[in-house]
Amino acid sequence: MAGRYWLPNGGYLFFSPIAKEAGFDFIGAFVVGMREMHHIVCLVFNREDEYSCRRAYQLICTLIDEPAQGGWGEYRTHLALMDQIAQTYNFNNNA
Repeated sequence: MAGRYWLPNGGYLFFSPIAKEAGFDFIGAFVVGMREMHHIVCLVFNREDEYSCRRAYQLICTLIDEPAQGGWGEYRTHLALMDQIAQTYNFNNNA
């Protein structure tokens, strides 16, 4: 498919690192729009394994807080994380 639309005899390579800190596979994509770009990260974990659930929760909390410190906001989340994400914004002095 890459060769058909992008360049003659094109190929496709995929690089999938493991997030060393939490031990999860990185599954992500950049989605480019007309005026914006989104980096979508899919965090896959075992819901029946308490250790996996704890690591996933700690990782997603880090993925919310650290980019927020640099001015990058989250625009969509699970309900369990909505308060944490709301705290990363300061519109109208938190009115």
